[in-house]
Amino acid sequence: MFKDPTNHLYLTFLKPVLEEVNRANLLQSEIAEVTELCEELRILLMFVARKIMKPTYLTVPAAGVLRPEDLRVIENALNNESALLPVTLVDFGQAFNAEVATLGAKVTPQSLATV
Repeated sequence: MFKDPTNHLYLTFLKPVLEEVNRANLLQSEIAEVTELCEELRILLMFVARKIMKPTYLTVPAAGVLRPEDLRVIENALNNESALLPVTLVDFGQAFNAEVATLGAKVTPQSLATV
């Protein structure tokens, strides 16, 4: 399991997402400003959404407080298969792409689709 290249690629993909979650640190602030928390949540949500969705389906304003309408736009995009990027266009990140190149033949197209 630990030597499986698919698991390694999965963790490589998750690393920047988890770093962004950690940076946002939404719930650990002692004095939390609600507006600030909503903005951080918006940034985090859009960071993840932009990795897997076509930009034309993400008609959410770039800045401001996260509104219920924004969540509906993202939910509708997630429920619409044509809104999702093909696997070949998903933003897996530079570290992921470098790792795929390093692993070479050990990585099959099926294992990439699994990630």
